[in-house]
Amino acid sequence: MKIIEKIEIRHFRSFDGGVGQTKVEVVDLKDINIFSGANDSGKSNILRALNLFFNNEISPGVPFDLGRDLSKIQKNRSDTKAKTKRAGGKKDVRQKDLSVKIRVYFDKEQGGVLPDNFFVEKTWDKNGLNPNRKHNIKKNVDQAKAGAQEGQLSQFLNNISFEYVPAVKDRQFFNILFKKLQNYLFEKQDKKNDNKFTQHSSKFNDLLKTETQTLFDEFKKNVGIDAGFRIPETLVDFFRTLGVETENGISLFDRGDGIQARFIPDILNEISKDSRKKVIWGFEEPENSYEPLRCFELAQDFVKYSKEKQIFITSHAFPFIGLKGEKIASYRVKNASNVSKIGKIDWNQRTIKGIGFENDTDELEKEVGILEMYSKLSEHLGKAVEKNKNYVFIEDSRDRIYKIAWLKLNDISCTESNFEKIFDEKCTFFLFQKDGKNNLQTYLDMPVINEFKNNKIVGVFDFDDGFDNFNGLNASRWNPIDGDKDTCFSRKRKDHDYFYALLIPVPQSRGSYADISHIHNYLSIEHLIKDADLQTMDCFDGFTTPGGTTQIVKIKGKNNLWKKLFNLDKRAFENFKPLFQKIDSIFNT
Repeated sequence: MKIIEKIEIRHFRSFDGGVGQTKVEVVDLKDINIFSGANDSGKSNILRALNLFFNNEISPGVPFDLGRDLSKIQKNRSDTKAKTKRAGGKKDVRQKDLSVKIRVYFDKEQGGVLPDNFFVEKTWDKNGLNPNRKHNIKKNVDQAKAGAQEGQLSQFLNNISFEYVPAVKDRQFFNILFKKLQNYLFEKQDKKNDNKFTQHSSKFNDLLKTETQTLFDEFKKNVGIDAGFRIPETLVDFFRTLGVETENGISLFDRGDGIQARFIPDILNEISKDSRKKVIWGFEEPENSYEPLRCFELAQDFVKYSKEKQIFITSHAFPFIGLKGEKIASYRVKNASNVSKIGKIDWNQRTIKGIGFENDTDELEKEVGILEMYSKLSEHLGKAVEKNKNYVFIEDSRDRIYKIAWLKLNDISCTESNFEKIFDEKCTFFLFQKDGKNNLQTYLDMPVINEFKNNKIVGVFDFDDGFDNFNGLNASRWNPIDGDKDTCFSRKRKDHDYFYALLIPVPQSRGSYADISHIHNYLSIEHLIKDADLQTMDCFDGFTTPGGTTQIVKIKGKNNLWKKLFNLDKRAFENFKPLFQKIDSIFNT
C-alpha cells in the first residue's frame, strides 16, 4: 500500500550532493522499495531519515544528534562560509544553515479536507526538532476551514506508524519489540471492555496483600506508613521480564540468529493487523542470518505484507533485489553524497532512472545476470525447491530446445502445451536461460559463490562466439580447458567442487564448425539437429561460408523451430546425448 510518493533529504548524514545539489530525492516510490548498493553508500540513511521524520529518533532509542547526523559536507561548507565572513570583519556570524531537513510527499486516500497529494517538511537543528513545520496544503480563505486542514494534517501524521528494524537485531531491539507487542495485547483487551489481564491482576493483588500482611504491618509499626506490593492493572511492566520459550523448553534467545530474526516481521504484522493506522516498515537487511533459499520465502512474505503497508528495505540479497512486480521498485544507491536523485532500476534497459545514474551501465552489467538468475529461482517457490538441487544455465533464450531434447532422450511423452510442466517435474536439474553469452560469463565469473556451496552448477555456451566467453573466464578462478569437443570441452571453478562451464558437443557431421584451435567457430544449439531433420521441419536454409571456405548450414525460423521438434523421434536428438551425459556425470559425481 503506497503512502509515501517521494522523499527529499537535505544535509542528513551522507545525503548532501554539494553546491547546487544540497538535497537528495528518492523518487517513484511503490508499495515495496528495495535499496541495494555497496557498503557505506547511504542505503540505511534513507530508512533512518524516515525514522527521524516519523519517530524523532535515528534508530530505536537513539535520539538526533546534530554533531553526528549533520552532513559533513554541509558542516564544512558552513564553516568555510562563516570563516570568510569573519575574515571580512563581520562579528555576528550565525550559522543558520546547520540543520537537517526531511520532506515527505504523501499520497493520501480520497476524502477529507486534505488534498490528494501534499508534502510535509520537518527540520532538526542543534536543539533537536524545530517546531516550525512546513507543508504545501493550500489554506482556504475561510479561517475555519484552514484550521480544519491543520488539524487533519496533524491527525493524518499521528495516524501513521513507522516501524524501523535495524540491521543488527540484538537483545535490546527484541526487548523494544516485545514491549510493543505487550502494549498491543493489553490495549487490545482494553478495547474489548473485557480485559482479563486486569481481572487477574486484581486477584493477584488480593493474594499478595494476604501473603505479605505481616511484613507490612511490621513496616507500619516501625515507620508509621501504610505500604504494600501492588501489580499494575495492565501488567505491562510485569510482563516485560517475560521471555519466549520455543519447543523442547529452549528460549528463543538461545536459538540461532536466523530463527530469532524470523519472528520480527510476524510480530510487526501482528501488532498492526487490527490497527486503523497507516503502517510503514523500514527494514534493514532482513536477510541477515538466513540461509539463501529461506530468503526467497521471506521475500515473498514481504510481498504479501505490502498489500496493507508500505515497506522500505535495504538489502544485499538477490531474492530481495530481484523482486519484480508492478508495485515493487528496486533502487541502487551509489555514492549518495554525489547524486541528486535515487531512482528506480530498469533492469530491462539496464539503467537507473535518476540524475547521476544514466552512465552507470557498467556496474549494472555485473549485476543483471545474477539478478535475472535469482528472479527465475524465485518463480520456483511453492514447488518445494530442494536445498541441493542442481542448476544448468544456458547462454541463449532457446531453453525449449534443451527441454524437449531431454524429454525425448528419456522417452517421456510430451506436447507443446505440457512439456515445460513435465520437464520441471521429471528433470533432475533446473534449467535457466541467461539471455546472452556475456550475461552467462558474468554470472559464472562472479567473485563470491558461497551461497551455492550446497548446489551443483553448470553453465553451457554455444560453440560459436560463445567460445570467446568460455575461454575468457577469469583464469584466477577457473581451471584450464579440459576434455574434447566430441564429449564437451569443460572448465571447473577452483573454489567449488561442482561448478562447471561447458561448450556444447561437436557432432562428427559438424566437425569443421568448431574447435578450440579455430579463430572462428560457428556451432549453435540448433546445429545439433541433423540436416535431414532440419529439412523435414522446413528449417534448412542452404549453406553459407562465413569467414572462409567452410560451409555452414543456415537455419531459418529459429524462433519457432522448437514447436516442430515434437514431431521428431528419439533418434533425432542423438547429438544432444554427450551434453546431457556430461551434465549427469558432474551432478552424479
